[in-house]
Amino acid sequence: MTNSSLSSVLKSTVLVSLLALAGCGKDDGSASLKIGEEALESGDSEKAVRHLMTSLEVAPDNVDALVLLGEAQYNLGEPVNARKTALRALELAPNDVDVIELAAKTAFLAKDYEQAESLYQSLCTSDRDAKLRSRGLTGLGILDMARMPTAGENAHFYRDRARTRFLLAIRADAMSAAPRYHLALVYREWGYYGIARDNLAQFLHLDKLENKAGSDRAKRVSSRLLPELDDLISQDALQVKGADKRNASACATALAKAKAAWAKKAYRDARTAYEQAYLADVLCYEAAVGLAKSWETVDPSAKGLAEALKYYSAACKIRPSIRNVILKTAEIAVKLGRHATAVEAYSRAVAAAPKDITAIDGLIRALRRTGQAKSADVYQKYRDALGVRTK
Repeated sequence: MTNSSLSSVLKSTVLVSLLALAGCGKDDGSASLKIGEEALESGDSEKAVRHLMTSLEVAPDNVDALVLLGEAQYNLGEPVNARKTALRALELAPNDVDVIELAAKTAFLAKDYEQAESLYQSLCTSDRDAKLRSRGLTGLGILDMARMPTAGENAHFYRDRARTRFLLAIRADAMSAAPRYHLALVYREWGYYGIARDNLAQFLHLDKLENKAGSDRAKRVSSRLLPELDDLISQDALQVKGADKRNASACATALAKAKAAWAKKAYRDARTAYEQAYLADVLCYEAAVGLAKSWETVDPSAKGLAEALKYYSAACKIRPSIRNVILKTAEIAVKLGRHATAVEAYSRAVAAAPKDITAIDGLIRALRRTGQAKSADVYQKYRDALGVRTK
């Protein structure tokens, strides 16, 4: 070989090396991966699938590409393909958090609830980041919601567990919007319309922090779910006997008399005036509570307590977030041996104040007395997770 030939070979070798360094060598799939990732971020899942598939033809074991492809397929409503992709990624990287989350939600779509439960549980271990635990708990709660329609007599158990899982998800990450949304859906099904509305309002605030433009879910909440809840709240109020004949002026006059009599400890006169106020406006919270207290004070017998319970219950429906009145309702129900009524009251108290140990303990006792041991165990586990007594 001549010196000139050697020089040509060396020049050619250097050129190939430089081209490879410049990205002009053998395709490793990274260019297609980048395009696919950008397409997915911009919302073009079809384009993302095309380029990610191209990337995987070159590098079939690239976990990042598999996760992105699975997300794109999930977005396109291709559950079979998305799950197949997720399972391949899970096989390659079983401890990767992104892989686990993708595999869990594709298992959920495939109605493989057992695998989805196992995967979401793996995100909830104590060594996980709080935000990750929150996402895992939210996923578990959604699973319980999905089980409810076909659970028969166990539907209450799944509903109770879904609720506590969402509450624990919020406790783990108070800034996460998703558990607020799903907790609101549980409360809507429960008939706790006011508290459901409160949670949706909090969801909208948190979603705006997460997505400045607002998510599709947030738009649906604003345009459909909140108006529906407002209608349900109005319908509930109108179903109260006498709600169509409210007289605010007469109610106010009677309330003034009732308060004056109560201040003088003329409790029977106060009861009569509170009754007049309540009859004038059956949606007046102050009149309902005053009448309940009057009955409880004037006649502490079973008959008097039954009347007090009736009006405390009415007050709870008017304002479902007043913890003290809800707890009083539950307390009287227990005294009267009406444990099913106590379950409902304590349950509403937990909805109003999720970390109130008094309400949680009362609910646990009432559930056991009504034979709902599985649900009682759910709330015992929730109570234990709260640790220090707080209100």
